[in-house]
Amino acid sequence: MWRSSWPTMTRSRKVKVKIKFFAGLRKFSPDGDGFGELSIEDDSTVADILKALKVPPEKPSIILINGVHGDRDSSINDGDTISVFPPVAGG
Repeated sequence: MWRSSWPTMTRSRKVKVKIKFFAGLRKFSPDGDGFGELSIEDDSTVADILKALKVPPEKPSIILINGVHGDRDSSINDGDTISVFPPVAGG
């Protein structure tokens, strides 16, 4: 059986997502205004996006993906909108 000696190359596809940071987290958005778009590898998670935007991992937050509760391990898809809120406190 003949086998190619060429290395197998895989190309990962980029996806574009919208990101919205609220309250004290706005400073982590691409332009610092709380909103932006980001192109990232298609197998990325919310944690990958937060890391790319230099959000400290210990920074607690509430995450919504297209308006539905998510977390840092949630996968993302092309066109998703990720909203990141600081923890809510009250009393």
